[in-house]
Amino acid sequence: MTDITNLESGPNHLLALKQVIRPALTEWTADQVAEWVPSVGYEMCSNIIRFAKVSGEILLQNLNNDYLRDTMGIIGEVEGFKFISEVNKVKDSKVVDVALFGWGTNFMG
Repeated sequence: MTDITNLESGPNHLLALKQVIRPALTEWTADQVAEWVPSVGYEMCSNIIRFAKVSGEILLQNLNNDYLRDTMGIIGEVEGFKFISEVNKVKDSKVVDVALFGWGTNFMG
């Protein structure tokens, strides 16, 4: 339960907030990048990322339409812009998943 970040209890309930924290994008390995891309709609890039060893740091250093087209096979400026937008969303975010768990009965309503 080391991922539990907040715990609240009362006579009839227990609530726990779990957050899964990920490393900064610059620390991601190529495998971590390849595992992430399907979640944002670019599953076709997973094998290319692994083969080309595109780590998070390499991705951030080369985040432009030419690199996306020539190395990763993302063709078209609109698709490139969408991918860049998804990368920008995760580069500053560290929380991957948040879950709220509760046990007990709420007698208030």
